[in-house]
Amino acid sequence: MKNLEVDHAASHLGKAIGLTTFVRSIPHNAQKRRVLIPQELLVKHGVSQEQFIRYKDKEKLREVIYDISSHAHTHYAKVISVVAYINDD
Repeated sequence: MKNLEVDHAASHLGKAIGLTTFVRSIPHNAQKRRVLIPQELLVKHGVSQEQFIRYKDKEKLREVIYDISSHAHTHYAKVISVVAYINDD
C-alpha cells in the first residue's frame, strides 16, 4: 500500500536522522583532520577548515553546528506535522 503522506514523512525523517548523525560525526572526523562540512557553510560563518580541526573560535564553530542542527530540526518538525495530519484523518 502506498501512502504519499507517509512517504513524505519518511523522507523528512531520513534527512533529520542523516543530519543528526553527521553532526555527531564532526568531532571524530576533526580528530582525523577531515572536515566534511560544505565550504560555503564554513565561509558563511567565517570559519576555516584549520580552525575547525584545531577547535579554535568555539563560538563560530557552534554557529556552524547550530546551522546544520537547525536544518535537522526543521525536517523533524515537518515529520511531526505530517504525522499529526495523518492522525487527524
